[in-house]
Amino acid sequence: MHRRRENNKDDVGLGTRGVWAGEKGKYWERATQIPVALSVSFGYYDVNEWLAVAQGKRPGHIYSRNTNPTVAAFEEKVRNLETAEAATSFSSGMGAISNTLFALLSPGDRALFPFRTPMEGRTSCL
Repeated sequence: MHRRRENNKDDVGLGTRGVWAGEKGKYWERATQIPVALSVSFGYYDVNEWLAVAQGKRPGHIYSRNTNPTVAAFEEKVRNLETAEAATSFSSGMGAISNTLFALLSPGDRALFPFRTPMEGRTSCL
């Protein structure tokens, strides 16, 4: 059986990395590509196993709004193509903007946004 190896940016081309980065291991029911995960939640045998995943002590997924196997493969492709330490993705622009603000600001901080800019609209209501 052919086994894929994790691609290194130094020994394969950009196209190969774009196709194969993030795709490793066996796929569900012998699929040849990463299946699209339509599950909202993921099951575990007991609460301790769930807690280990939730705390990042063990790999896995809890809830698809946060992570799922399809998104994890996409993020690994982006990380590999950008030769970055990590990558993250969002389902909307508002998700990306609010995540960035929540990461950079603390409770009580103030942020100033110019009026009548591309950030106008619902974004300015944050």
